Amino acid sequence: MASDGEKPVEAARTSRRMARPHHRAAQLIAGLLASAAPTAAWAQTSDHAPSVIPQSGFFGGVGLGASFVNFGNQSVYNKGLANVYLNGALAATGEADGPPVVSSFPSKTAAIPQVQVGYFHRLPETDWFLGAKLSYNYVGAESSVDNLIIPQYGSSSAPNVTSFTGYSVTNSYKVSLQNQLLMLAFVGRQFGNLMLYGGGGASLSQKHSELDGVVGYATINGHLVDISGAPQTVSNTSWTIGAAATAGMMYFFNPHLFLDVNYIYSNTGSVNTRVQSPFNNPGNGTYATSGTLIGTYTANLSSQMITLSLNWAF
Repeated sequence: MASDGEKPVEAARTSRRMARPHHRAAQLIAGLLASAAPTAAWAQTSDHAPSVIPQSGFFGGVGLGASFVNFGNQSVYNKGLANVYLNGALAATGEADGPPVVSSFPSKTAAIPQVQVGYFHRLPETDWFLGAKLSYNYVGAESSVDNLIIPQYGSSSAPNVTSFTGYSVTNSYKVSLQNQLLMLAFVGRQFGNLMLYGGGGASLSQKHSELDGVVGYATINGHLVDISGAPQTVSNTSWTIGAAATAGMMYFFNPHLFLDVNYIYSNTGSVNTRVQSPFNNPGNGTYATSGTLIGTYTANLSSQMITLSLNWAF
């Protein structure tokens, strides 16, 4: 049994033993809070990761890429109107045409240079951007089909001509995509120094189409006759408006210099060219013809391109 002098000492010891579990619990909670603090800080910074992408800026750049042009199916329609002369006097008139002939053109791939300018702007308090860019690409891709034969069926005013059927022959039918301008708006999102974006807009495409070496023939009373004479070449160059879609990514090395990797699909719009070309075939001196070759031909195509450009924002 403890004496009266020992009682205060024993009470203090008992109080310390009772306080130790509470002290250890407090130390454990403090340790857990300290270990959780870096995790919370990392989660906070990951939502708004440091980036060198500026808040907004105009930019310009140059690059190279590859273009894949799908020329698809093209259609040609021909009609011939002819006057037939014997010894210089008009002996008969005739005409012949046939249904349009559709030809499948091979697709082509071409290396392309690119120049682009644009602008982007960050939406306030977000990682999202709005922007627009204008790019120019020289494509220079051409596709063709050779020895195109179009059957024709017709009639003649000559009483002794039992048939006026035949065909037109085209040595080469060519379609090409020359120059292309793309005006695109886009929405982008920042991931560190990387911006992923997608959008769409309009394309302005220069297309060239050509029928080279066209000759019209007719079968008259079982004999094949050259009606139109020397081969003719007709061509058309036009600009068409189409629709375009884009997706890509920009990687910023610093607030000014960035790399843009871009994919674009463009439906370039349709072209249907009408032809009306006169001919004069002197024949053999006794027999001669003159008239007009009439027809239409198309230049409808789509393009896909992947480009890599180096850009400067300011």
